[in-house]
Amino acid sequence: MTPKPDDDAIARDIEAVAPDLHVESVVFEGEGDFCRAYTINTNWIFRFAYNDESSRSLEREQALLPKLAPTLTIHIPNIKYFGHQRESNLAFVGYPKIHGEPLTFDGFMALEPVRRIQCANDIVLFLQQLHAFSLDDARAMGVPECDYPFCRTEDGITEGDATEIYKRELALLTNHPRLSTYLDDATRQHVVASCSRLVDALTERPQPGDLPPALVHGDLSGEHILLDTDKTLIAGVIDFTDVVITTPVLDFMYLTEAYGTDFMLSVMQFYGVSSPKDTGSLVWRLHRWHTALRLLWALDHDGSDLAQRRGSELLRESNSVES
Repeated sequence: MTPKPDDDAIARDIEAVAPDLHVESVVFEGEGDFCRAYTINTNWIFRFAYNDESSRSLEREQALLPKLAPTLTIHIPNIKYFGHQRESNLAFVGYPKIHGEPLTFDGFMALEPVRRIQCANDIVLFLQQLHAFSLDDARAMGVPECDYPFCRTEDGITEGDATEIYKRELALLTNHPRLSTYLDDATRQHVVASCSRLVDALTERPQPGDLPPALVHGDLSGEHILLDTDKTLIAGVIDFTDVVITTPVLDFMYLTEAYGTDFMLSVMQFYGVSSPKDTGSLVWRLHRWHTALRLLWALDHDGSDLAQRRGSELLRESNSVES
């Protein structure tokens, strides 16, 4: 990870590619796994990569999003500026800021029922339009493609056959040296057995309830769906770092984690899923596997408390399915 640049360095980088945009204010908004974000002059967002993989991701975004934005009703980052940082040569992008607040579960539930329905309808339309985008165009712009829905990682794209990747990740989890250290014997045995059964179900071919590959957001969580708090309507969807061509069920899974099963089922109904029961079961299986991957991440990063919490979640989720 490159050191955090100072405001003067940020201003110099921006003005090198946007001489018409005199930088008067720089406000740090935060950082994720890939980028640091800044509000510039109140109405612009600039995101700066801080490693090679995030730089490649921003290069894909600057190729894709200006072509994708006109096909969507919901606002997304419409990149106007692209360049490379002087010190690191890593990419950065700039676009008009979409003003809004992350639509959390509590924030969504606090809306009036008619507004919740409108937000759900907006998200359905966003998904329909996003998933209809030309795959040939997306491929030409460098968007990665993988049958394994969780191929996007901090280190890059995991390539290979989905079945092989599931089994490899399962082996890494069940044989992890810290698994028996952080989880009690009963929880560990249950996690190993339930994850093994889960991978067996996820590697069935054809996969019941799956949908044809499409361009997916890849991380459609509540923090990336913005609410216009004045109008109580969806203001936009941000952060396409994880965009990938894979099963659209992945986007439904993230919506389930953000807003719950009832919301997901409602969205799928209006989206036009032909077999809601099978697709809903696949969403739930992907959610459980996502929890398993987060357990593996906690084990790799020596996070004892987090590993115990993920283990408890897997135990509770598998008991709920199997009861």
